[in-house]
Amino acid sequence: MVALPLGCLRRSDLQAQAEWIATKRVLDLPALAYTLFTFLAGFSLGPSLRELHTIGPLDAVRDVLPWAVPVGLAAGYLLIRGWSEPRQRPACYRLLALIATTLVACGVASAAMELGYRVRYVVWCAGPLLILVALGVAEARRWVALAAFGVLAFVSTVAVANRHTVGRYMNEDARGAARLVERMSDASTPVFVISGYMANPVEYYLDASRTLSPLWYAQTNLSPGTGLGTIRRTTGFGRTFWLLYSRPFDGDPHGRILDDLEHLAHLRLMAEVPGFQMYRGVGW
Repeated sequence: MVALPLGCLRRSDLQAQAEWIATKRVLDLPALAYTLFTFLAGFSLGPSLRELHTIGPLDAVRDVLPWAVPVGLAAGYLLIRGWSEPRQRPACYRLLALIATTLVACGVASAAMELGYRVRYVVWCAGPLLILVALGVAEARRWVALAAFGVLAFVSTVAVANRHTVGRYMNEDARGAARLVERMSDASTPVFVISGYMANPVEYYLDASRTLSPLWYAQTNLSPGTGLGTIRRTTGFGRTFWLLYSRPFDGDPHGRILDDLEHLAHLRLMAEVPGFQMYRGVGW
C-alpha cells in the first residue's frame, strides 16, 4: 500500500509500449508457467530475456525444461506440505489470492491496453510464492525439506553465476560497446545502430565528438529498403561503415537487414561484447 503512489511512474513506460509497434506478448499458459519459474529461479536459466523475444514457445520449453523439472518437483512438494497443515491453510488461501488476483488483473489490463505482457509487472508476487514455499519447509520432514530446499538453492546459485559470467544473460554492455566504437572506427566513419534506441546508452559513454546513426524499426523491418537506403546514402561506394547490432527483436526481428548487408556490403562480424555485435561493411 505504501508503494502504490509510485504507480504514477509507470505512465511513461506504459505510454512508450502503447506507441511501440513491436510484438506484443499476451499472458497465455506458457507465459504464466515461465513467470512462476522465474519467481523461483530468476531469468538466467534456459533462454535469456533477449532470446525469448525471437524463439518460439516449443523451443523455449525445450531449453528451460531441464531446470524447470527439478524446480517444479522441489517447489511443488514444499507447496503441498505447507498446504496440508490445517493451521496454515487460511494463510495459504490469502497468499494464493494475492498471486492469482495480480496475475489475472495484469493479463486483463495488458490485453485491454494493447500492451505486451512483462514479468516485471508482477515480479512482487515472488514474495507471496516464496512465503508459501517457506511454509512447506517448516512443515516437511527435516531431511526431505533440506533436500528440496537444497535443489532450489542450487538452481538459484547457478542462475546468479550465469548472470555474471555468461554473456547471453548479462545486461547489454553499453560501456564496452562504446570502447569498441572508439577503438575500431575513426570519427569520420559512420556507425549505424540497431535497435535505434540502443544508440543512446552507447553515446553516453562515447567521447562528445563521436556520434552514432540510429536505424529504427520502420527502417529495418517493415521497409528494409529504407534502412539500406540510409546506409547507402550516408556511406557512399567503397567506403567503410560499422553496424552496432543490439536487441534485433526490436529493430530487425527476422534478420533481414543482416542478410541483405552480407550480400550487398560484405558484412563481417569483427567483435562483440555482451548484448552488442560489431560488424564492418563496405558501401555499395
